[in-house]
Order: sequence, then C-alpha cells, then structure tokens
Amino acid sequence: MKKVLLYSMAFLAWGFAIPQANAQTITENQPLSFGTFAIVNNGSVSRLRMQNNGSYRADTAFMVIDPPQRGSYTVTGYPPNTPLTVSFTNTNLAGPGATTFQLRNLRTVPNNNIRTDALGEATFFVIGNLRSTGTGIVYSNGRHTGNYTIDVTD
Repeated sequence: MKKVLLYSMAFLAWGFAIPQANAQTITENQPLSFGTFAIVNNGSVSRLRMQNNGSYRADTAFMVIDPPQRGSYTVTGYPPNTPLTVSFTNTNLAGPGATTFQLRNLRTVPNNNIRTDALGEATFFVIGNLRSTGTGIVYSNGRHTGNYTIDVTD
C-alpha cells in the first residue's frame, strides 16, 4: 500500500509542474499611417517610403502635408527571452474613386530582430512603402484604408 501512495504522490506532483500555455495577444499601440498627402502627378508609379528611424522619403509626385507615422505593436504571452519572427501580407488601400494605393515591403523595426523580454513580451514598430498606380488617373480626395495581417511566430 505504501508503494501505491508514493507513486500516486509523485504523479500528482508531476502533474502540477507542467507549465500552462499562455494565450498570445497583439496590441496596436499606434496604427501605421502614411499621413496626409496629395499626388501631384500619377503618370508613373511613385513611392512614399517610411524609414527605420520614423522619417520618410517621398518621390516628387507626393506632396506631403502631414507626415507618416510608424505603427507600434506589443505582443504578449510568448516564452521569455525568445526570438520572434514577424511576417506581413501586402495589400491595397482603397478609397473614393477607382484608384488604389499599394502597401508593400512591410517590415519591423528593429529589422525582424525581435526578442521577448523576461515576461514574454516585445514591442516593435512597423514600416512600409506606399505606391501609387502610375496609370495617369487622378486620385479622388478622401481617405484610403485597408487591412494587413501580422503573423508572429516563435
């Protein structure tokens, strides 16, 4: 009878030592925004490029009124001190009229070198490039919006 009790206690202790999986979450601290601008000439493809440091470069067809802002995201629930890989989907931004903008080359800052802290959390920026169609069609005034997917894996 003593052997059964000892084995049962060992099994019970082992059962409580299994770590529970945490639910991973992603929080948008600041949305990715390309600001307010006008397209002066859509005769060729033009780009608005966000830089790692938060600044931007715009081709001459873009007349920037309010500057772009990097997106900021925090992930939680990952194992402590773990490198993470972040990937994105390219997408188009739709707005009034028949024209769209292409959202391309989405990436993280630091440049996909993200590691969770001791709590299993990490914060990173998202930047990318916005491209006009270059079709010669005039863009209508108004807000262009779209969604992109962020995939975070450890």
